[in-house]
Amino acid sequence: METNERPQSWVEISLEGDTESTEAICEVFQKHGTSGISIEELSSSEEFRVGPQSIISNKPVLIKAYIPDDRHSNTLKQNIYSDIDYLSMIRPIKKIGETIIQETDWAENWKKFFHANKIGDNVVIVPTWEEYKAKNAETVIKLDPGMAFGTGLHPTTQLCLSQAEKLISDNNTVLDFGVGSGILSIALAQLGAKEIIGIDIDPVAVKIARNNIVLNNVSNIVKIAESSSPLDAIDLLDSKHEEKAFDLILANVTTNVLINKCSEFLEVLHMGGILIGSGILQEQMTEISYFFMDNGFRLMDVVSDGDWRAIIMKKL
Repeated sequence: METNERPQSWVEISLEGDTESTEAICEVFQKHGTSGISIEELSSSEEFRVGPQSIISNKPVLIKAYIPDDRHSNTLKQNIYSDIDYLSMIRPIKKIGETIIQETDWAENWKKFFHANKIGDNVVIVPTWEEYKAKNAETVIKLDPGMAFGTGLHPTTQLCLSQAEKLISDNNTVLDFGVGSGILSIALAQLGAKEIIGIDIDPVAVKIARNNIVLNNVSNIVKIAESSSPLDAIDLLDSKHEEKAFDLILANVTTNVLINKCSEFLEVLHMGGILIGSGILQEQMTEISYFFMDNGFRLMDVVSDGDWRAIIMKKL
């Protein structure tokens, strides 16, 4: 008998590749619907959520993915490893092993290092287990990241938010593509957006985002759905709008996803609407900029943080 209950434990699958193989490995994991991916450059202690979150130079990288520990897990692992075996004929990939992680253990591990942090100009992310008093014009977001790997600490999220803070206007409609734990949606709801649709292909992220939306009292502004298509998001907009389209799109994903979804982004934006695309590495900037300019967008600005870039595009 099938149930909709959330798993109590997870299988952590660990692989070692390099920066050149990371994106392909992540695509395999995403293809099979894994519940979150973390990437750790082995010379660094930081872990990030959606990848390829690694720097340009070709270094060893530890990639982990998480699947429910249930009766389907063995079949899912076999399918994943079959695709990885194929990839390993092109680039060296090492299978490190598997670990069973209890969800309660996961939550406690987050609490050891996740504390109040300021991102953007005035947004402060505060975990639910900490008290924080807002200062001056700060916008406070209470967050329980759960297994959605979204704390707002990665440069790609900060780049996206810093630009959205400048561009958001009252009564804007917003698409948060790749919503994660809901940080960007919650921030823009508190900064004046009229209606926000957040979508993600990860069902765990969708559940966590919905919980965080309620926690921050913005469920009257933000709707969350499991989807990989901006076209699905249009159907969720309030029917009272004269034209069903978005004023602003935030897409903190990867270069490949941005390129693959370009035509859909164009279709769901108002004329003159803005797309903020983040998750781009420095070496990918030329390719993605010219691609979007050849397909209905004008490049307005590029912002950077270390090796990461975000582009701000306007629909022509």
